[in-house]
Amino acid sequence: MALSWSGRRKLLYTGVAGAILAVIALWVGISIFSKPPTCFDGKQNQGEQGIDCGGPCARICTFNVRAPVVLWTRALPTSPHTYTAVAYIQNPNAGERAGARGVHYVFRLLDNSNTLIIEKSGVTDLLPQEIIPIVEPNIETGDRPVAHVFFDFDTTFGDIVWDTIPQSSLQPLRLTDQSPAQSSPLSATLVNDGTQPARDVTVAAVLFDQTDTVIAASKSLITRIDSGASQNVVFTWSATTSAAVRAELTIVPALP
Repeated sequence: MALSWSGRRKLLYTGVAGAILAVIALWVGISIFSKPPTCFDGKQNQGEQGIDCGGPCARICTFNVRAPVVLWTRALPTSPHTYTAVAYIQNPNAGERAGARGVHYVFRLLDNSNTLIIEKSGVTDLLPQEIIPIVEPNIETGDRPVAHVFFDFDTTFGDIVWDTIPQSSLQPLRLTDQSPAQSSPLSATLVNDGTQPARDVTVAAVLFDQTDTVIAASKSLITRIDSGASQNVVFTWSATTSAAVRAELTIVPALP
């Protein structure tokens, strides 16, 4: 049966009202449930090279980075039952300003029968710089002398995650007035040329003899150095350092 003119008008009004309500409901749904893309939403949705990495994101995709390289590691006796372990790590991604926060590592000290004496674990930041020294002092080994030492990154806590670290995010720190390598104690002055305080700054010192063999290592932690301030940094050694011909001092600040 054909609708009357009033019936058709009522149906038209009902359809228009329904369409308006549908549009409003759609807009409300988009407003509530749709969020702008971010670097933490688990999606590749804003010109990223991977999920939440590359492009506008600070996180670097795993296929664009190389694993850090352990150049060498040593265990240096500091007393009849105590050692300092040291490793030099190369960051092959330093040219891309790549750094990694909270990286777990472990030193393993073995005796001359290759039996494990002790493991020493720690956490460090891998800075966007070529060489990162890692120094672990005061490792007690009991009556067993150390014959071998190994260093590994502990991936049981997850893979190393790399981020782009802008140069502007790191406080400009430098060392001056470094004393001669044979000095005991060895000293230098840490200077903060930045506009903000720097916190949790480690300075590592490694001594080499004329054959370029490591003979001593130490580190000092500065919990805070204010903008424009300077602070004396001192390194002590239990063994004689008269054979030292070179001292490498490296600033290792915590990543922001």
